[in-house]
Amino acid sequence: MAFCKTVWSGVHILPNGDVRLCSINNDATNESGVGRDKDGNVINILTHDFAQAINSDKHLAVRSADLQDESTWHSMCSCCEHKELATNSNKDPDSGFVSRRFYLDSVVSTDINADNFSNYSVDGTVQYAPSSLDLRFGNLCNQACVQCGPFYSNKWYADWEVYGEPTGWGPSLTHLKENELGKIVKENEVRWWESDIWWNKFTQILPSITHIYLTGGEPMVVSEHERLLDTIIDAGYAPQVFLEYDSNCTAIKSNLFEKWAKFKKVHIRASMDAIQNRYELIRYGGKWETFTKNIKKIQELSKETNGRVALTAVSSCYQMSTLFSMVEAEDWCNNNGFKFHMRFVDSPFVHSVNYLPPNAKRELIDFYSKYPDSTTAQTIINYLKSIDDKWELSHVAGYIKFMDALDARRNTNWKEVLPDVWNFLKKYKISFIIKR
Repeated sequence: MAFCKTVWSGVHILPNGDVRLCSINNDATNESGVGRDKDGNVINILTHDFAQAINSDKHLAVRSADLQDESTWHSMCSCCEHKELATNSNKDPDSGFVSRRFYLDSVVSTDINADNFSNYSVDGTVQYAPSSLDLRFGNLCNQACVQCGPFYSNKWYADWEVYGEPTGWGPSLTHLKENELGKIVKENEVRWWESDIWWNKFTQILPSITHIYLTGGEPMVVSEHERLLDTIIDAGYAPQVFLEYDSNCTAIKSNLFEKWAKFKKVHIRASMDAIQNRYELIRYGGKWETFTKNIKKIQELSKETNGRVALTAVSSCYQMSTLFSMVEAEDWCNNNGFKFHMRFVDSPFVHSVNYLPPNAKRELIDFYSKYPDSTTAQTIINYLKSIDDKWELSHVAGYIKFMDALDARRNTNWKEVLPDVWNFLKKYKISFIIKR
């Protein structure tokens, strides 16, 4: 594959403290990117140092592939590969239609780049500290989005039986149990982000840090989020650090803008997925009126920092629940003065469009072909064409079973809120698979 800064300069820390190659790799044959040390132990930020984290076996595998042939994509990097195919390798970080690899190339400041990375390693091992951190301070959240789960949102605990098994990435799993009070809680939770071990390790590498990506959970509701900002500011490194957020924008405190103004730049993407009643079904726990009011307020407050703090885009995921509603979401953003940003859900598999049968994908291509002036539509068309030979009906049927189970627990009605999706799946008789 082509050079990627997150592979060569970054460390991603999961809600449980385990280290992963990056936030969007999900190759199950490679343990979904969860890193191991030379002895085969899962790397955790409380038990390993950053030198081990940036040299995990997954980092070494992709870097070694780069050194051997930088034109070949590693299987762990398929998410960016497909995104670049869908966007015709667009490199504009402000467009909303750019791969994670190209976006990070524009915002992470580091001496290592596409022209010289081979000078820094012979076998993939590097001797420097990371310049980019991707942090999940636990899974505290105020929403329980349908495509999410207990690993990333504690609001999912009440509905955990819908999953029926531990969730997470590779060997990094969340196990839930019922405590003596009858409450569903995480088993053996370790709040690594509150540990002095973590903070000591962070301050040691702080001089090298130029980029931090924060999401969750919901990053704005975790108290240690402000401690992180204050630590960087007090140490004098804020002017060199680029902060990046994905947030549902329902809990942003006004005092954060004073702190953010001290940093090199702050980019916030507001998570939306769909509008109105579709938004409230998909982003369960969120209220459409509250969301729209908040992002407009953030947009106004951003002007006070002269662009240093910016709501850069409103973000939506193309997934089973948004099969036909992405242009509608894009139009809403355009009409309200927001840039639109789109991602593709690769997992959980039941929410991914990847597993629709070829004839269903062709119908979606025909549907989006009616919008030749929509960048979103053209990107979806390109994406669907790139995965035309990949399908598995059991995953698609699993989506119906999953959403039906959520309806029973949440008193929602997905077939009523998403009639286009339900009628589409009925047409292909996918619904009958789960009745056998």
